[in-house]
Amino acid sequence: MSKTIIADYYEESLRVIKEAAEQGMVLRLIGGLGIRHISPGALKPPWKRPYKDIDFVASKIGKEGLEAFFEGQGYVPNKQRNLFCGDKRLLFYDQNRSRQVDIFISVFDMCHFLDLEERLRLKDVALTPEDLFLTKIQIVELNEKDVLDLGVLLLDTEVSEDKEKGGFDPQYVARLCANNWGWFRTVTKNIDELKTHINRLEKASSREKEKVIGNLETIEKAIYDHPKSLSWKSRNVIGDKVQWYNLPEDLG
Repeated sequence: MSKTIIADYYEESLRVIKEAAEQGMVLRLIGGLGIRHISPGALKPPWKRPYKDIDFVASKIGKEGLEAFFEGQGYVPNKQRNLFCGDKRLLFYDQNRSRQVDIFISVFDMCHFLDLEERLRLKDVALTPEDLFLTKIQIVELNEKDVLDLGVLLLDTEVSEDKEKGGFDPQYVARLCANNWGWFRTVTKNIDELKTHINRLEKASSREKEKVIGNLETIEKAIYDHPKSLSWKSRNVIGDKVQWYNLPEDLG
């Protein structure tokens, strides 16, 4: 018997995560709703925005049961897409609300590849702040919702290398960028662009802008200061002459 889908996007995502856990499956929120979960400011202007879909990351352990699970929750599968791409990504719909649900299996592979399998159990509903940051900042062409999501994430998160403070670990981002030039190029480019966008955000207060930009500069410094790998140095010689990112297919 199919479960009743909740109209509210956030409450529905929590329901699905709880149901999955009861069946031994690991699901974590990503995207805007993942940031909404850890960022109270996402409920207030200028950061508040509508959500049009729900995005999860699932563990590869037990992935064989995901399709039956989501159908049991009341969602309609994209059978052709799931047949050909189901080892990496599953797509479902809440047809009554024209709602799309994406499930990434173990990895987030869009403009850049991010292995999340070992990160899924660090938090119980959404990914860590630094993982949520990476899933957004890796987008080569940031749009308005990406700017708002990244901005409120860094407004409500403590970015510090002091592990006792918790929050956002900039060294995790720095290590990734030090070992992969493509990640380095996109992240540093987007940090520069994001600082400009935040400064132009009219309804954000001076205090909010200072907090977000200060956190961006902390992350940026960690990235530039971290020793680079030999493969990074070799790729750096080529630079922008060769495309360093992928163009993800739109599954909408």
